[in-house]
Amino acid sequence: MSWAKLDLPGQAAFEQAWKAATAGSLPIGSALTDARGNIIRTGRNRLFEPDPPPGGLSGNHLAHAEMNALAGLRTTEIDTRQLTLYSTMEPCPMCTGAIRMMHVGTVRFAARDPVAGSLRLLEATEFMRRSGICISGPEPDGAEFVSITLTTAVFLQLYPDSDLPERMIVSFQELNPEAAELGQYIHRTGVLQQFIAGAETAETVYNELLNARRG
Repeated sequence: MSWAKLDLPGQAAFEQAWKAATAGSLPIGSALTDARGNIIRTGRNRLFEPDPPPGGLSGNHLAHAEMNALAGLRTTEIDTRQLTLYSTMEPCPMCTGAIRMMHVGTVRFAARDPVAGSLRLLEATEFMRRSGICISGPEPDGAEFVSITLTTAVFLQLYPDSDLPERMIVSFQELNPEAAELGQYIHRTGVLQQFIAGAETAETVYNELLNARRG
């Protein structure tokens, strides 16, 4: 599925993911929509960025995309049960807990995360099950491929002297070997850096990676 066939919140989430990558953080993005489907907030991973956005998080391991999308909400002003959270990657344990505590009604994610993905925790206890959160993903077709490719490449770039990328890649290879291989390739050959240096848009990067998949 090309960029043009992503819905607007899906595009917004991937735009945030690409902004995170170009800023030196992990390529994960989120978008929140209201009951009418209007985008009301976005957030991106800011683990390695020094300055937080207004009301947001950066520079530490709390600065995940979903946390930044949720942090500025005022629950006295909005019925969060009517909200849908879009994310380019399945939320981790921390973000899953935050989604539950904020009473978000629906979660839609593009790619499974075989390492930290934890939406199954919504079934772990009676308290979590009472949330009644609707989960949809991975979706749409092709989005998981793009997300895993980018995440693999950026992990290799950010952690060159660690075994963390290797462990991540092994998990991704089991899930989607073609995406994991392409991620390693665009890191090894400098294609990722060319994308960043060329100030390519999220749309261009998304479509280029999908075209590589088809090839």
